[in-house]
Amino acid sequence: MKSLYQLTALFAALLALLAVSSCSGGGGSTFTQASGKPNEVMLVMDRDYLADSVGTAVKAMLRSYVPAMPQVEEQMDVTTVDPKDFDTFLRYVRNILIVDIDAERYTQNSVKFAYDQWAHGQIVVTIQSPSPDSVCYLMADRGRAVLNLFVRHELAVQASNLVKNFSRTADQLAVKHIGYHLNAPEDIVSYKVGKNCLWLSNNAMRRRTDMLLYKLPYHGEALTAPYLVALRDSVLAVNVPGPIEGSHAVTAPHILMTRQVAIEGQPMRTELRGLWELRGGGAMGGPFVQHAFVTPSGDELIVAEAFVYNPNEAKRDVMQQVEAALFSVRADTVEQWDADQVAQARWTAYTTY
Repeated sequence: MKSLYQLTALFAALLALLAVSSCSGGGGSTFTQASGKPNEVMLVMDRDYLADSVGTAVKAMLRSYVPAMPQVEEQMDVTTVDPKDFDTFLRYVRNILIVDIDAERYTQNSVKFAYDQWAHGQIVVTIQSPSPDSVCYLMADRGRAVLNLFVRHELAVQASNLVKNFSRTADQLAVKHIGYHLNAPEDIVSYKVGKNCLWLSNNAMRRRTDMLLYKLPYHGEALTAPYLVALRDSVLAVNVPGPIEGSHAVTAPHILMTRQVAIEGQPMRTELRGLWELRGGGAMGGPFVQHAFVTPSGDELIVAEAFVYNPNEAKRDVMQQVEAALFSVRADTVEQWDADQVAQARWTAYTTY
């Protein structure tokens, strides 16, 4: 846990930001760009509560593990500050959680959130509660929903970057061979074309990211984890060979998770998340995430997925960037990607297999 007094670097960055930024008057609007590292959240809470069980419960919620990763990684990096020290500089952090406990002002729990409250590209979530016990109950009952506000915002930040900076090569290939647009990260320029399949990669030794797009005939099958894995492994066996002759990528059996993802104006998607590994020789592996959806005509299944190879290093942030790119997959008739769709996306709870 970082304390207020360990935020020297953040203060310096914010001071530099203020030197070149200006604020407009009224309504709390500002031209200042939010600051902070990816997946870092500032928890604003009375220091006595921070040191108590209620503070532990809130921090544990924020530090929940990223699902389906090969090693333990926390969802958010947490810094803390007492409300009395939460001044102008710290209000420009891009992820802020304010926990306000006051028995005289509140009779029940409430959760509110606002975008761009003090800076552009920011989310501020405020929990108002009459007691520490009520906050602990909220964390147990709805903590995942609170956490998802920040996770979704981080995906939206990545998406807004990909609207401006993306691989034109990958997009052109996706339209040509699959009939769908894709805003992949700029460094993804290597590719291999198969039958109704496109494999894209940054081809890096470290922090390697790959994306796979393919389409298949659809006959009404339920998009369950076993069905999607069988399809995935059949495509990987043909199209994604490993470094050793005869080897290829395959879905690891250790953990599989699915949920439904709703994006405005698009077909409902099924998300599959898990781990991949090599079969037939080699020791590569890592996390993957997949979006699958049926076309409006109802006769084709479109699958887009991203997977990461970054051995012995954290994978959360790089995985999040390519996951954000999956939301950009859209029909070739939709030229411009509306990244606000990510901020408005909704998803169900995970089913774990």
